[in-house]
Amino acid sequence: MMRRDFRISFLIVKELLGGLSDEEQRELSMWKESHNPLYERLHKPESAGEHTARLSRFPADEAWTAMERRIRRAERRRHVAKAAAVILPVLLLAGLCIALFDGTKPVPDTLYAEVVTMRGEEKSVVLPDGSRVRLNSMSRLTYPESFSDSERRVSLEGEALFDVISSDVPFLVSTPEMEIEVLGTLFDVSAYAGDATRAVLVEGSVRVSCPEGTDCILSPGQMASLSEAEGLKVERVETDFHTSWTRGRIYFRDERLEDIMTVLSRWYDFEVEYSDDSVKDLRFGCSVNRYDRIDPFIDLLVKTGRISVNRKDNHYLFTNN
Repeated sequence: MMRRDFRISFLIVKELLGGLSDEEQRELSMWKESHNPLYERLHKPESAGEHTARLSRFPADEAWTAMERRIRRAERRRHVAKAAAVILPVLLLAGLCIALFDGTKPVPDTLYAEVVTMRGEEKSVVLPDGSRVRLNSMSRLTYPESFSDSERRVSLEGEALFDVISSDVPFLVSTPEMEIEVLGTLFDVSAYAGDATRAVLVEGSVRVSCPEGTDCILSPGQMASLSEAEGLKVERVETDFHTSWTRGRIYFRDERLEDIMTVLSRWYDFEVEYSDDSVKDLRFGCSVNRYDRIDPFIDLLVKTGRISVNRKDNHYLFTNN
């Protein structure tokens, strides 16, 4: 592992200096795929001073003395000057290796688990600290096989209900648009691509942070949502309404038809097409048993007399009446 760390340090240094070959760039890119958080951390401008300070503490003189002793024992004094030209740059690079990796272990050695749910699938996950996660359909949860002493961080794409064990070690849920920090609580996070990202707090307290620097602290019964149109918004909601999927129900209250079908299509295997935008904006309220077939629900929509549905296999065309 030390040899691998040294090699990666060497490549990062060359990259910073703008001297990577195509083959070296490919090697570094492959490493970045599984160590991107560490890579980003090392490249933060504010980290430069820290790296430099660690480099200055590297005992180059002691290392050189030990190396010279070995050379003397091997009776190769005549090659000391030649060896110095090679060894000193290596020592310098070793110091930078320490600067880069000291204090970041065990990040490079951390093994990550990934749980993925497909359409119409749910999964329950027990995290290394005993916290429980209920993963909704078409979602992805990534977490380390063991948490560090400083934080318990997981990544989520999609939706999940978190029941977090209380601890002095912060628990963080990272999504593409939002980060939620808790110490022990029950909350639901929805972070599907293309939809507003939201966090609904059932119990406890959480801090929601967004990339633009805004944040808020939620109380039970509050929801924080982030969208391009409205930015970060906090409102009081019925938590049972937003966590009903964990009990086999899906509730909609005065929702757009397009939004309803987007949610249902993550669970049921069908595709939707609309004759025009006005059909998408029709609003309905309903309750769906997610373990029933979708056809009875579609029939109820038709019975309202507001839309017509043309079905072919798993494809639905909605038109306005």
